[in-house]
Amino acid sequence: MKISYDDTCFSMQRFGGVSRYFSELIQRIALENEVHINGGISQSYYLAGNEYLKTLYKGRVLNRALPRYANRLVRYPNQFIGCLQSFRDNSDVFHETYYSSIPTNLNKSCLKVTTVYDMIHEIYPKLFRDSGLLTNAKRKSIDRADIVLAISQSTKNDLIDLFNIDPSKVIVSPLGYTLNISDFKYAHAKSYILIVGARSGYKNFQFFLNAFRNVKQEYEIDVICFGGPAFSAGENQIISEVESARKTKIIYKNGSDELLHSLYRGCEFMVFPSYYEGFGFPPLDAIAHRKLPIVCNRSSMPEVTSKFGLYFDYQDNDSLVYAIEQAIANPRIRGEENDIQAHLNKYSWQRCAEVTLEAYRK
Repeated sequence: MKISYDDTCFSMQRFGGVSRYFSELIQRIALENEVHINGGISQSYYLAGNEYLKTLYKGRVLNRALPRYANRLVRYPNQFIGCLQSFRDNSDVFHETYYSSIPTNLNKSCLKVTTVYDMIHEIYPKLFRDSGLLTNAKRKSIDRADIVLAISQSTKNDLIDLFNIDPSKVIVSPLGYTLNISDFKYAHAKSYILIVGARSGYKNFQFFLNAFRNVKQEYEIDVICFGGPAFSAGENQIISEVESARKTKIIYKNGSDELLHSLYRGCEFMVFPSYYEGFGFPPLDAIAHRKLPIVCNRSSMPEVTSKFGLYFDYQDNDSLVYAIEQAIANPRIRGEENDIQAHLNKYSWQRCAEVTLEAYRK
């Protein structure tokens, strides 16, 4: 089978869940199929760091991130170049990696596939300046697709409810976890809670800070936040107040996947404060490292975390305080080893590739 992907996810961001998903998927799909990634310039960390994926990309892969203004300048030329390449490919399948209001594929005879990651812009439009533009692009991508992949059952349900999509057109293709068993260790003098990813808006970091402030004083534990931008002035002000009240440290870290997975291995447990996710990598990665995740009791989190974590109500600060105190007292992941592995087997990248290939063959 001949399969083409556009490079939208790889050109618009250097790191991120969407480009991580496609980098894991494509390298497995390409083992038994002819695969091309169409585009002109990519700033993706995932392509730059993977020589095999780099050979599948028709454009130039940069080893550094583009400035924001430059990224915007190359976006539409990239789409135009990718469109011409897809027309020449004569592929059996074209998979659009992110939403576009204009077609990124000119080959009318191939099967067209798109992936929907969440419906956050439709459920909470006031959180985003561009929610209307993105919803329009999403709708057009879905309308021109023959098959829509949803990354969780929760996302499929939201998509059907909000866009009135024919359920038979939508196939659930769960994502996978990443487990790094490097010997690299991050040294931290005290026990710490791990938080991973962006923190603004629905990611709910301030909700966590307010809860952490109220955790019993006898529980001495630090917090390490990995990923996302450095702490903002507003965050630093609240963090300073919490640190003074608790005599603890809340630290920002960023860097390689090796560092991230070292932080998973070293943490007591992780907290994922977000109140809406289409899937949510960090809790699943925590489970893969046999660390207890604390997550919200809504959207995809109960589906992905199952019985192996602790839950809080995103509208009840005391429920998060209680969950954190429970985890400090007993940080062991909930569940037996056989059950944990059986759950993880449902979320392997290999299974994601198999479900996706089956969708391509329909």
